[in-house]
Amino acid sequence: MTSGPTNAAQSGDATARDRYARASALFDAAIELPIDARAAYLDAQLRDDAALRADVQTMLAAHERMGGFLEVSVAPDARLLRAQQAIGDKYTLVARIATGGMASIYRANDARHARQVAIKVFATTTDGDHGGIATAQRFLDEIRVTAALQHVNVMPLFDSGASDGLWYFVMPFVDGETLRARLQRTGPLTVHETVELACGIADGLDHAHRAGIVHRDLKPENILLRDGQPLICDFGIAFATASLGGARHTQAGAVVGTPQYMSPEQAAGADQLDVRTDVYSLGAILYEALVGDPPHVASTTQGILAKVRSETPTAVHLLRPTVGTAVSDVIATALAKQPADRYPTARALRDALAAAAAVTQPVPAAHASSRRPSRVAIGGAAALLAVAAVAWALRPHATMPSVATRFVLAPFADAAIGRAPVLTPDGSTIVYAGAAATSRAVFVRRVSELQAHALR
Repeated sequence: MTSGPTNAAQSGDATARDRYARASALFDAAIELPIDARAAYLDAQLRDDAALRADVQTMLAAHERMGGFLEVSVAPDARLLRAQQAIGDKYTLVARIATGGMASIYRANDARHARQVAIKVFATTTDGDHGGIATAQRFLDEIRVTAALQHVNVMPLFDSGASDGLWYFVMPFVDGETLRARLQRTGPLTVHETVELACGIADGLDHAHRAGIVHRDLKPENILLRDGQPLICDFGIAFATASLGGARHTQAGAVVGTPQYMSPEQAAGADQLDVRTDVYSLGAILYEALVGDPPHVASTTQGILAKVRSETPTAVHLLRPTVGTAVSDVIATALAKQPADRYPTARALRDALAAAAAVTQPVPAAHASSRRPSRVAIGGAAALLAVAAVAWALRPHATMPSVATRFVLAPFADAAIGRAPVLTPDGSTIVYAGAAATSRAVFVRRVSELQAHALR
């Protein structure tokens, strides 16, 4: 009597296992492809199974959010076997843990020294813009740049070599996570955590800058956390002004890097970049660590680059009132549009941030509301427009009390606008993104009303 339901359950389990196995196989195949080719591949393979395609796409998105540091294969694949043959028996490759456009990273065992290592492998025979000699030269640059740096906050180089059309170098295997993964897992950091992290990154950058090296692609994905301490990695597109004799292998005027963390001059394709471009990138990382979003957000790369070059981001303390204005001002200086207006070195940024963090922080809004009149923070275009009878107050013989009218956009005290408000086409409603002591949200306020409301 019970065989029917039991058989149905077993059949359902088998189907689930089969779908999981297929999804895993498609994920492993898709991760081998360039990012812009994956969607077409999934469309071709899963034309009649939208649900499974969505599952695989979710896995790919999670992999990207984790900064590429997910083990995506535990079984030997063609790429791993070829890499093992090129490297020989010096290291035993265990699993592929990341794949990029030019290289793959493997976890491996170093039997001679009884340790785990990470091996970055470049293929020098691929076709396209990064193939052949150009890729080999770029690899050699990265080897020379990385080998020159010896600092506790910079990923060190153990070994390197080339064989069978593959170039590789060996680094420590970091049993930790990227800063990107940390922010995805926990959300914004405390001011203390952010300052501690920034000091370590700035120290590593200062070491590289003194060696004549500019990173040019500093971002959360390129910062590994080991026991809470940051390690800067991937100097693959670094501009080595001294150790490489100023040579560049990217075309002048080309934009190389990650838009959200590029300095304005880098976003403009400037041919000459100095250490202040890394100062800007570190400022952008600090902004995101405290606010939850990069300084500039847009739906397209072109939109982000345009904002980087022309838009001043909302001050950190307006989006997160518990961050002191001193810390907020330091980040604002690091994000200045003109290099001359930023800190001249990473060390100068570090010292300024440490001094600002020592300043007494403001009382959190939940406690401050009972000790002082409620106020509305101003951000973006304007969160509060006040029209007061200032002229009457300035008259020498004025004795009448001044009158003020408040026009409130923010929904409650200590809220702030993160992006400039917009008016709906019919002119009836104001919409804006903002933040308060409790959370970030999108707010709406009808012109005929005095109170804004957060969208669920």
